[in-house]
Amino acid sequence: MQVGTQALGSSGASLLHTQAIPGNRFDLALAGSKFRLPSDDWTLAPTSSNSYQRFKDIQLTMSHQFSPNAFAEIAGDINRVENTRDMIEQSGLNNTLIDVNRLLPNGAANPKFLTPYGEGQYRYGLSDTNAESVRAAFAYIKDLGKWGHYSFNLMGGLTHRVAVARNDFQQLNTQTDRRLLGNDALAIRLRQYWDEPSSQPRPAETLRFVDPVTPANSRTITPIWAKALSSFNNANDNNEYYNYLLAAMNAKYLGGRLVLLAAVRQDNSKQVVEYTKLPGEYPMDWDGQTIYMRQAAPADWGSLSYVPKDAAGRPTGPATLAVSRPRTGNSQYNSGLAQYANDRFQDDYSPPDAIAKRQTPSVGTVVHATNWLSLSANYAKAFAFNTSAAPDPNSQLLPPAQGDGWDAAARFTLLGGKLELSTGYYANEEYGNYIDPTSVTNNINGLYDSNAVGDSSTDGRNIRGGTNMSGVTRDTRTRIADGYEFIVTANPSRAWRITANYALPKVWNKDYAPITRAYVATNDALFRQILTDAGGMIGSTGVAIANPAIANPAVNAVDQAKAVNAYNAIYTNITSFLPDQQLAQYQQIGNAYLDYTFQDGWLKALRIGGGVNYRGRSVIGYRGSDSIVNPSNPSASLDDPGVDGHNTVWAPAYITLTFTAGYRYRLKDHREVLFNFRINNLLNDRDVLYSGSALRPRGGDYRSPARETVPAAFAYKTPLSFSLTTTLKL
Repeated sequence: MQVGTQALGSSGASLLHTQAIPGNRFDLALAGSKFRLPSDDWTLAPTSSNSYQRFKDIQLTMSHQFSPNAFAEIAGDINRVENTRDMIEQSGLNNTLIDVNRLLPNGAANPKFLTPYGEGQYRYGLSDTNAESVRAAFAYIKDLGKWGHYSFNLMGGLTHRVAVARNDFQQLNTQTDRRLLGNDALAIRLRQYWDEPSSQPRPAETLRFVDPVTPANSRTITPIWAKALSSFNNANDNNEYYNYLLAAMNAKYLGGRLVLLAAVRQDNSKQVVEYTKLPGEYPMDWDGQTIYMRQAAPADWGSLSYVPKDAAGRPTGPATLAVSRPRTGNSQYNSGLAQYANDRFQDDYSPPDAIAKRQTPSVGTVVHATNWLSLSANYAKAFAFNTSAAPDPNSQLLPPAQGDGWDAAARFTLLGGKLELSTGYYANEEYGNYIDPTSVTNNINGLYDSNAVGDSSTDGRNIRGGTNMSGVTRDTRTRIADGYEFIVTANPSRAWRITANYALPKVWNKDYAPITRAYVATNDALFRQILTDAGGMIGSTGVAIANPAIANPAVNAVDQAKAVNAYNAIYTNITSFLPDQQLAQYQQIGNAYLDYTFQDGWLKALRIGGGVNYRGRSVIGYRGSDSIVNPSNPSASLDDPGVDGHNTVWAPAYITLTFTAGYRYRLKDHREVLFNFRINNLLNDRDVLYSGSALRPRGGDYRSPARETVPAAFAYKTPLSFSLTTTLKL
């Protein structure tokens, strides 16, 4: 939905607690249908779920002490996790629609006419994680008296972890081309009306297919479960090999008042990711279940090139980077074009392996300066793989993230141990930290999926060779963090106990999404061409608009609005992807607890207490996309010069109260039973907690072309809950 050249930002908005959207937006639906605004407690989520997780682990450890000073240990571990996630809710069930069909497909009156409903796919996310590891360790202790006490440790290990991801969905099994079995857009959907019990029925073994256009085609069919092939994210294997050697030393001097710590770790690790082949490479008689993986990337994967050719094989342009194999109809479900049979393309292969050969040191010290003051400091380096196995916008696997950091702390023990104060400061930087750029990349896919003028097909797309990137994409940033921490523990008497802590963490982004920014800059001309092909154009203010010269766009340019919105969203959202430093988070966090234990009488050993949790305001978005009304043209907008991607959108602070109680019952022979009772969110505060933002009409005025970024995505506070635990100590 648009006003002038600007989308309203209300598509997909929540039914409740929206900002900058008129309060009467549902008046027509309320007056003309059975739709009613739900309460905060209402949900369409099924009361039953088919999700489950199975976990198995076996560990064997052998330890041996050679002498009073020398120790050795060998250990092995085998771990298996099987996880099945029922995805019916997240596959569309939470979207609200209204049934406007007066008749059913068989011609009978529709009893659910004008009733709201949601639709979700019969779909399961399947993920198995298998891990095997072995390690060996050796320790040696030496006490040299006044010359110090020393501990030396040497440890090495091998770990192999494989995460297997698959998606199963139910579909009609009517396709002649069996490669289309993997198209999850064809999944059978469960329609759940608002006035029906929200218990999820089991998927049907047979279905009656009714064809209202050609009744003779109506028949009973047997649906099947098929593996989704629409994205690599639905079928991939992520193998991680961690091989490490760690040496560490602990030295104590001056009777333990000075402690020196040092360690160095050598890693020779590798990440090998295998993606499913594109559906067009699957057998024509595919069974719907067998997964065919792409080949490993060749050494020249990054420089593969091809020469564009016509259908007769004649060159039509200069050599260019071979990113995606050209296919019939530009669809991944079709075979590659015959003229490129002897060419190699990057998407024929899985991404190159990510290899990490790193040496990461760590050094630190603890100084017990007096019996009431201790000081400590530490410095370390580390690295981590991209565990999501998602590629960057250029379909390459990102290298391991790496970083370093240091911290320092002081601890004060006062009043004979009744009061302990700790304070600390830390700072770290992480280079290549993984981030999610899909607010831009998924809109690029939306633009690529736009039909050209004159193409009204439901499976068409651009005619310029723009090839979709993965729906799950990763990019990087430099993450800079520092902060202060304060902890207070007090025991004024045997009965009273007080604890409190407060943290001031601050996180900054720098060089945010450099690969995505470069992709957009490189493909700007392509984006404009696809926009023009789909019936859009660039207006006088640089914003995409519908081309008024296109007659009857609802018929002749079916994706005109889609292309215009996607194009504008690309450049709107990328305004918050900044190369310089940008505040990512500054949420102050505090907790305080107080409890009292009765020391005598019939309440002796009963403990009661309470606490307060404080969470300060948090960053949930940036205002780089804000606009104002164009003074020269009230129907158009201009970039708001007063804000940019450095200006933040904040979610408000909040507090939560907690009540606790406990009792210790002593048994014979020093045994005891502990009872602990806890009430979380004592006041049952159900306030909204905003976690994301959206671009909406400024002030909620749909007539204005100006836009502002406001809080949007939210969740409710977890309602009041209580727990009772019992512990037996023998």
